[in-house]
Amino acid sequence: MKISRVAAPACRGGESPLWDPETGKIYYVDNIGQKIHSLDLSTGATSSLEVPSLITAFVLRKKGGAIVALRTGI
Repeated sequence: MKISRVAAPACRGGESPLWDPETGKIYYVDNIGQKIHSLDLSTGATSSLEVPSLITAFVLRKKGGAIVALRTGI
């Protein structure tokens, strides 16, 4: 096994890393910064989605997309 550091958007409170084998992306939550980040390991491309309140849960759906529970709703 080889462990290496990857370049990804910085977080104020990063947690809950989630690997999606279908897309080859790692998702993680910046709870304090109110963002969900993704990193495509094959290309190094990153993206971020800003949400309106603190994130309490984040799960990927089997048929695509995600469910995001916020302090203020789903």
